[in-house]
Formats: sequence, C-alpha cells, structure tokens
Amino acid sequence: MIYSKTIEDLTWNDVESFCSRGVAENAYLDYKESFPKNLEKTIAAMANTFGGIILVGIEEDKNNKPVQPIKGIELERGLEEKVISIILSNITPPIIPEIKVCPDGEAQKAVVVIRIPQSQQTPHAINRNTKVYIRTGNRNEAKELEDLATLDRIDWLKEHRKKSEELKIFLYQQAERRVEKSYSDKKVENDESAKRLKAMYGRLSAPLALFTLSMCPVFPQEPFLNPPAIDKLYSKIRIRDYYGSSDGGFPLPGRSMGLIVNDGSINTLVFKDRDGFWHTELNIFGLYFYRQSLLHGTKRIEGKEYSVIRTSEVLCRLDEYIDSAALFYKEIGFQGLLEFRVNLENLFDHGRIAYLGKYPDDGCWSSGPISTSLDQSVYFSDIVQAGVLHDIKMPLIYNAAKKIAWAFGWDLIETAIDKYYEKEKR
Repeated sequence: MIYSKTIEDLTWNDVESFCSRGVAENAYLDYKESFPKNLEKTIAAMANTFGGIILVGIEEDKNNKPVQPIKGIELERGLEEKVISIILSNITPPIIPEIKVCPDGEAQKAVVVIRIPQSQQTPHAINRNTKVYIRTGNRNEAKELEDLATLDRIDWLKEHRKKSEELKIFLYQQAERRVEKSYSDKKVENDESAKRLKAMYGRLSAPLALFTLSMCPVFPQEPFLNPPAIDKLYSKIRIRDYYGSSDGGFPLPGRSMGLIVNDGSINTLVFKDRDGFWHTELNIFGLYFYRQSLLHGTKRIEGKEYSVIRTSEVLCRLDEYIDSAALFYKEIGFQGLLEFRVNLENLFDHGRIAYLGKYPDDGCWSSGPISTSLDQSVYFSDIVQAGVLHDIKMPLIYNAAKKIAWAFGWDLIETAIDKYYEKEKR
C-alpha cells in the first residue's frame, strides 16, 4: 500500500500495517529510527538505481526488520521542509521525491515517508558533487546498502536513459520477431496449406485478435540471471489456469521448460485444429512477454465472417498474467518500476471481423447486437511497481478491461468484472 497509494492519502495506519508484515530492508526499502546525518546518500543512491522508500521514525531489529510497535519521531513543524533542504544542499542534480508526514492518532509522533522515483537524470552525486552511490541488496563491510559507483557504472548512469530506452526497444522488437518466427515455423510444420502460403508469399499473416501482455523494467540495465536459470523459472511462476485452457497452468503453453535462446527462454504452442497459438518469453533483462490468439467460434452475417473474443478470457488472462508476473519479479529479485503493456491487435482483415462478446453472455453465439471495433488495435500502458503487483492488480485490470470494452463500443463496469472473479472464486 505504501508503494502504490497516493502520497497525500498515506496515514500512520498504512505505515503501521506495512511494518507489521516484517519486510526487511533491501535495495528498495530503508528504515531510519531518526533523521540520520547522511540521509542524502540513501536518497541519491536509490534515485541512481531503481528508486525506493525511506521510512524515518522506524527502528529496525538485528534482522533489519521493523521493531513492533512502531514508535515514530517527535511530530514538529517543518519535517517535510527538512528533507527538501537536505536534498537541495547536498545532492547534485537535486531529486525531489514524494514526501508525507504521517502523524499518529494523538498527533504526538510521526513517520516521514520519502518515496524516491527511479531517476531519469542520473548520476546524482553528493559531497559537493564528488561521490556517486548506488543502492544494492547486499550490505558492505560498513553494513550499509549503498556502494560507491565504479567509473564504468558512472558512465552508464550518464547515458542511463538513452541506453536503457534503446535496450528496451530492442528487447520488444526482438520479442516480436521471435513470436512471429515461432508461429510461422510451427504452423508450417503442422499445416500443408500454411506451407504452401509461406512458399508463395514468403511469410504467413498473423491470426486475428492477438492479445499481448508484457512487463519490462522502465530502465533495463543488466541481466538478472543467465538463460538456463531463466528457463527454470517456468515451474516457479506457473499458476493454475482456471479458464481450463491447459492442465499445465499459466503461462501458456503449460510446459515446465521452454527453448533457451541467447538472452532468455521462449515457449510456443501452435494449434493444429484452428488458427491460433500461445507464446511466452522470459528475458534475462526482466522482460516478461506473453501473447495468444483469442478467437472462438464463427458465424456469418450478410456475407461477413464474425468471430468472438470472450470477455471472460480477457479478464482471466489479465488476472493470471499479473499474478504470474509478481512471482517472476520476486524470483529475479526486482521490485522497481515496470512498464506494463496491454495490446489487442489484428481486429479485422479482408472478410473477417473480431467482435467482443459481452460478459456474462460472451459465448460464440451471444445474443444482441455485435460489438465490433473501428480500430485495428487497442493499446494501453502504465508504470507500476514490481513489489506491489498483488496490491494493485484489480485497479490495473479495471483500467485495461474498460479500455478494451470502450474500443468495442460498450462500457464494462467494475461490478461485472467483480462478479466474474467471484464466480471463479478468485
């Protein structure tokens, strides 16, 4: 909650509830019993790395977990201004975090919440612009979670935004190439007509109604694991597929291992009996890419062929993907900022049109007017915190599902979404 809740709405109770979970200090989280002499070092190091949260007024035990009950610091005027003054006087260039002073019920004590974003203006230096620190997950000899950045790391930080954005663009482009080639190669293996089409045109057209869910660090930098280790994660991030598509669970296809590639692992299944597939890629730089076809059943109206997208399947995949992604980022040890992308594309071609069935009557032969889209694709993206995916799952689902429904001309209300998950006992 303290990661995702609007900073103005944070309260003492929110901090108390978070601390009761006993989360130990890590690269993204720091407890301070009082205002330390070197607060600027922790703030700058977090900004230089993946961002994070500092809680001033929280004592920690020998295991670096918060002591219960929390005590706070003396509530006095100017606590927020004190943090800003420390930053402006000691960090170059300055970074302005989100700050909230959370008083207790008696207005005697308070906890100062400092929420630092992952910076786009790195490196941030301290000690009169002479030292650059980064935040690590391991304590050094001085029992600190901050280390001096090497010259190579400083060079990286100077080009931080540009290099990371170029890497992210490359990762997505590579994932697109891989899914297209995997589908084409496996389709040709299973289908003689597909083999003839590829021989004639050099490639196969993608199926109608492709649904893609992906998450990637906002600023990917270094590999988290090697490809064989990433490949072994399928069994650790797999959850029950309650839609019933695969006994092996989600991500689909339900296999325990994939095909190792130079920077990760891919897993593809092309259907033999219809035009569709499932595809997952886990990348060593933190990209989790999932794509599947969505169409079910066909009916002809006035010479046109309509195929249904089941809203229930869209809701199920959003739910399963976010839960699986939370496990993935926990396994690779990443709790920073992610870009979450949702894309529904190829919604019509020559003579074929995809329509969105209205839940709960979203079967192949749903009654009522057919809801089609005027747009070829629907795209949605958001920035989320990896460490709190479970906490923010429902707002993410509401947002994505509504945008998809709006593209097809109808409003999917939150109560209908909630009823679906209640029916599925989620």
